[in-house]
Amino acid sequence: MKYRRTPVPHPDPGSPWTTSPSLPSGSPQTSQRHEQAPARLVAAAGVWYDEVGNLPAELPLRAAPGSPLALPEGGTATHGVDGLTVVDAEVLAEYEHPHFGRWPAITTRRHGAGHVTCVGTVPGRGTARALAEWLSSAPSSGWGTLPASVTVTTGNCPDGRRAHVVHDWSWQEAAVRAPGDLTDVLDGSVIPVGTSVGLGAWDVRVFVTS
Repeated sequence: MKYRRTPVPHPDPGSPWTTSPSLPSGSPQTSQRHEQAPARLVAAAGVWYDEVGNLPAELPLRAAPGSPLALPEGGTATHGVDGLTVVDAEVLAEYEHPHFGRWPAITTRRHGAGHVTCVGTVPGRGTARALAEWLSSAPSSGWGTLPASVTVTTGNCPDGRRAHVVHDWSWQEAAVRAPGDLTDVLDGSVIPVGTSVGLGAWDVRVFVTS
């Protein structure tokens, strides 16, 4: 069997690449690979790994000295660890653990017009939020500061409109400000820009914009 090696292009300005962890599944069947992971991205990412481990409980994380990533108090790693070995990447976050602390949790490296960020674990909610804010300091969706329990996911519809899925992940009601004129997909009502959008406990609302 022949494999075709595809060159790694340079990330576009303002569009950083982020690699997700490759965690062990506990399966007796494994895949053997002849190249270091992350495949074809070692030079661009500035890290490699050949060891992974499961986490029976969450691990606390801390920002590396001089890191531009502002981790929240109580930031955690979950599920597993990729043993990232740094070549020439910048370490953003570290594990607070006597064994796993030998490896960085999150790294980044300039590549072409952008940068490649490697996340060697499944980040806890607070860590994921901090990482997303660092990767994209200016929200492209237009949504501003959100309550801690609220997330917004956006995407393009086949007809060219933009979909906005708003979740409240708590037992408390929440409210956010509409970043534009929103149309509720369930009842067709229009919420003008700047209007407060109410969310019930564990609520989800879906809107579209032109």
